[in-house]
Amino acid sequence: MKSIYGNSRQIKKKTTKRIILTENKFKGKMAETNTEIKYRMGGYEIKRTGIGHDYHAVKRDIFNRKIDEKYIEVKTGNSKLSKRQKSAKKKLGKKYKVERFNGGFLGTPSLFRRPKRKRRKSNWI
Repeated sequence: MKSIYGNSRQIKKKTTKRIILTENKFKGKMAETNTEIKYRMGGYEIKRTGIGHDYHAVKRDIFNRKIDEKYIEVKTGNSKLSKRQKSAKKKLGKKYKVERFNGGFLGTPSLFRRPKRKRRKSNWI
């Protein structure tokens, strides 16, 4: 059935896709904020970078010497690293940290999506 604006099914797909994209943006921002708070509470100085990673975190001692340095990339759900992020991870090694958030606010489980189950490997040879 056609409406005034064309195919009504097509309009619904566009609106649902837009809603999903805005939800994903919101979840990403929330995860980044949670990560920033987590590291600041842990005594790190956080600087936003956005090139190959989201944050550069440095922990210093009393004499202002670096104790620990991390490059942090925040991911939500099943999102994968981009080519630039993979190359940064390879280049930086152990300093590169990927923080994953699968739930809602402060890591609580999402109400709309069920977590994926891992399959057990059988013992049969």
